[in-house]
Amino acid sequence: MNRSRWIVAVMASLLSGLLVACGGSPAQAEPAADTAALPAQIADTVDVDVLKQAMVGRFRGELPCADCSGIDTDLTLNADMSYQLSETYLGKGKPFVSTGKWNVVDGTRKIEIDYDKPGQGRYFQLAGKHLQMLDSDGNPVDSKLNYTLTRQ
Repeated sequence: MNRSRWIVAVMASLLSGLLVACGGSPAQAEPAADTAALPAQIADTVDVDVLKQAMVGRFRGELPCADCSGIDTDLTLNADMSYQLSETYLGKGKPFVSTGKWNVVDGTRKIEIDYDKPGQGRYFQLAGKHLQMLDSDGNPVDSKLNYTLTRQ
């Protein structure tokens, strides 16, 4: 069983156990239509260890750029809480690669990379198989532009 299926199975078991413990019946819960989207369908606050496992992986996408056609972004979140971020400003040359640490923000689906470097942290929020880039305060970006990275 591959790792992502194992994580989904563990999460489903935990959620089922929670329903039974709280006295709810499984008939009251809506089944997940897409198991890949399960992490986005769970409560905003979850077990941090389960959340960390769900976030490990590689995410890619093209983010907006003020002075170029886009930023080809490749973010890998490792199980040891390290990350590697490669950003290529389209039409501007070679990629900028950075590494550091990441962590879950207050038990939510939000993460901060470079949380250990004051003033340099960047925020993302897990939404199914996507990471949504957030603003410098950890809030959704108020824009119609695409700030989404997709799990690879």
